[in-house]
Amino acid sequence: MSTKTVRYSDITFVPNLAEKGRNALYLGTVFEFSTRDLWVVALATRADLPKSALTSLDDLSRSLVENIFDVMKADITRALPEATEEGDVLAMLAAQNLWSISVSMPTEITVSLESSNAEAPDDIAQRLMICISRKSVPKVLDAYTGRQEYDAPKPLNLTPPWMHPPKCFQREKEYH
Repeated sequence: MSTKTVRYSDITFVPNLAEKGRNALYLGTVFEFSTRDLWVVALATRADLPKSALTSLDDLSRSLVENIFDVMKADITRALPEATEEGDVLAMLAAQNLWSISVSMPTEITVSLESSNAEAPDDIAQRLMICISRKSVPKVLDAYTGRQEYDAPKPLNLTPPWMHPPKCFQREKEYH
């Protein structure tokens, strides 16, 4: 079993920027990791959104929230070729998304993960999303349910049911 460093950021929507930090709607998680030959950015978005949150939004905001995967995919595919080292993509996303949809500054975690060099990045991403969920479930569930407290089931062995499986964007590592 080896250890892998993973950086992740939460994606949120704040309807009123004057209330940043309050009434945030959790939209997903973006995370960065590497394999022997690839630099990977994975995106996992929510599978459902509360109807009450959507009905209170204007048409443009609702469209952005409902299409968060496509919005973030465009940002990731633009940032990945410009990045020079691991962690750059998330830092770029956090710096550029200062409007209602925002990406938090990256959190770095180290996870123990058994994997082979032949394992597909999508499979690794799925298992890493489970690890990230273990770290952030209470915070995410607060945003999801509006409740302030939640006892997360341990161990959490599945991607949370309100999340789509992560999709990977990648490029080959450059060796200097």
